[in-house]
Amino acid sequence: MITEVPIVFLENDLDHSYRKYTIGFNLGCMIAVLVLPVIPILMLWLVASCVLYAFLIGYPNQEISHYTRIAGYRFYGAIGVVAIMASFTQHIYFIPATKVPVWMLLWVLSVLAVVPLSIRDILSLKKSL
Repeated sequence: MITEVPIVFLENDLDHSYRKYTIGFNLGCMIAVLVLPVIPILMLWLVASCVLYAFLIGYPNQEISHYTRIAGYRFYGAIGVVAIMASFTQHIYFIPATKVPVWMLLWVLSVLAVVPLSIRDILSLKKSL
């Protein structure tokens, strides 16, 4: 006699582990932005995040794909803005009338764009676990 395996339980177990991967993707993006001045760590995460992003974005559960896509938009957008602004403002060392370097302002703006929203996404993902 053949018994049917309840596929629903298998999908829920898979969703549970993929949610953990999505939480890890958000944590990695937050850590990479926080240590942005340390370029080698950022480059390693940039390569690893592309692989993880491609792995998670194709998952059939729309919730996991959504959180991964939004985290990727935030992280890659912030890093793209920092890279472009750093290349065009290389001769401007300080913001006029202050002693704040331009790279520090870009770093703070990227942290403000990525970290709070990633924390929100992590908390909502943990709530759904």
